[in-house]
Amino acid sequence: MLGVLRERPDARAPRAPVPGVDAIPDLVRRSGDAGLDVTLRSRGEATTRLSDAMSLAAYRIVQESLTNARRHGAGGRVIVQLGFAAEALSVTVDSDAAASAGPRAAPGRDPGPGDRLARDGGAGPGAGAGPGRDAGPAGTGPAGG
Repeated sequence: MLGVLRERPDARAPRAPVPGVDAIPDLVRRSGDAGLDVTLRSRGEATTRLSDAMSLAAYRIVQESLTNARRHGAGGRVIVQLGFAAEALSVTVDSDAAASAGPRAAPGRDPGPGDRLARDGGAGPGAGAGPGRDAGPAGTGPAGG
């Protein structure tokens, strides 16, 4: 019976829960277990439920930022900060490591997590995460959804 309920026209449909803001502490812990010097800080409390899309966007921003810190950072410390406000979430990922001199994305290619968030209805253009840069509110409208 469960097999019938799970069958969907799209066989590629995910069967696991989609990660979100609630999964960020575990993501940070796993990154630390893998050798990254990372700290999670949180300020405020979520007073309203974020939409699934905003919650997933915040998770993916942190995930990509930690991946970039591990790949391109020179062994520095990383601080992930989540800021909860009435109907917004800010995500800041800072590293004190010097970036490696590795290749950069060519113009018009892979703009980064903050710009993808802006494209998908979040923070304003160019609000990418990086040294001293706040990814901005993970949404400009009501957080419900």
